Amino acid sequence: MSFPITPVLIGLGSGMIGTLATIFLSPRLQHHFWKRQRFAELRLAVAQEVNQHAANFYIVHVKNDSYELSARFLTALEETEGKVKVLFSDEAFQSYKKMQRLIAATGGRAKGLGPQGVATAYDFLSARDAALAKLYEEAVGRQIRQQPS
Repeated sequence: MSFPITPVLIGLGSGMIGTLATIFLSPRLQHHFWKRQRFAELRLAVAQEVNQHAANFYIVHVKNDSYELSARFLTALEETEGKVKVLFSDEAFQSYKKMQRLIAATGGRAKGLGPQGVATAYDFLSARDAALAKLYEEAVGRQIRQQPS
């Protein structure tokens, strides 16, 4: 009785090839998906940072009708701008800039909010909602429904 060697060699060869493919491809695939996950986490953190700045501005300045902005707040806003520019699309960045211009112009009272400004709290809330909807949409990868302010 003879033993068929060809099926055994094919089985061993395919087993070795499968093992080697797993050894070499698995870490690369894991790294690829890890980078994508980390990028999404960074985007989400920046979107939350923008939301925090907007809420801070609205509660501290708009609600209290006090439009003198601290250097610390303006610095934080500028730092966030860089993150939005690098991590998000140009459309999302422009949406953020529209909101930021209403905030930053307020400090100088040039077309911002406040007694000498021409914009209203509603203008700010609309710009905030549009910016956050776009940022969160890109961060989580799905359409965000915008509610009227």
